[in-house]
Amino acid sequence: MKIPKLIHIKPQDNLQIQLQYEDGTEGQIDFRLKSEIGVLKRLNVKSLFEQVTLANGVLHWPNEIEVDGDSLYLELKGMSFDDWEKEQLVNA
Repeated sequence: MKIPKLIHIKPQDNLQIQLQYEDGTEGQIDFRLKSEIGVLKRLNVKSLFEQVTLANGVLHWPNEIEVDGDSLYLELKGMSFDDWEKEQLVNA
């Protein structure tokens, strides 16, 4: 069981990113609250935020800022990893 891979991203206005996963899950993640914590504070600069790229299911920004697509998938689904794993076992 693997969380579906993040396959497409598109930065939006107001520190938001549109995401698409290989299982068809799509949604928008708001980075405004995330950008108040630690290294992600640097993403408050719009020109830096818009430089996001995607490689192997991970969001990348300059200066080695990375966010794993798995955690964003679970956020879109409104689930913890444990909840997702239980759902996968039930549907297997």
